[in-house]
Amino acid sequence: MPFAKQAKDDPPGGKLTPQQMVTFSQAVAEYIYTQRNRYYSRAAPLAFEQVWSRFFPAVDLERIRVLQPGQERVPNPPFYEDLEKLGFTGLPNFTTMAAITFDDVVVFHDPVTPQLVFHELVHMVQYRLLGIEEFARLYVRGYLQGGYDGTPLEVCAYQLDGRFIMGSVGFDVEAEVKAWIDEGRF
Repeated sequence: MPFAKQAKDDPPGGKLTPQQMVTFSQAVAEYIYTQRNRYYSRAAPLAFEQVWSRFFPAVDLERIRVLQPGQERVPNPPFYEDLEKLGFTGLPNFTTMAAITFDDVVVFHDPVTPQLVFHELVHMVQYRLLGIEEFARLYVRGYLQGGYDGTPLEVCAYQLDGRFIMGSVGFDVEAEVKAWIDEGRF
């Protein structure tokens, strides 16, 4: 979702003070709100397939909106310049990501595949259960501690989309995400 794949041994660099962490998390949340609103009016409902209802609650399947590949590329966040001044290097390029989820809106850059849809739907469930502000805070914290590969919100989404792609006939994604929340894994 928000940050592109980065090698595990390629740390994001830079350090944030607790106050900078709060400020940056707020900036990420504002970016998510802004992008969600920017794309929502041009996004369309996801074509419903029966398979999705074996994994996701109707509330998420009804609220998802998608922008198909080729319509537009998401720009890098405006706060990147500030992060670079603080010593962050190798910040992900949003324009090269396969897809980015902003709450209930998914902007696809790459061709839409079942695994990619599943992954982004997991993020939608995370957003709904956590709220945008908490999602942003946890994403920032996870990214700073472990880069993209170590971000628990991504680890969760990849683990669940891995189960899906390996042929699972169905499981309750919402229950899985709730368990991660209840266990403090994010």
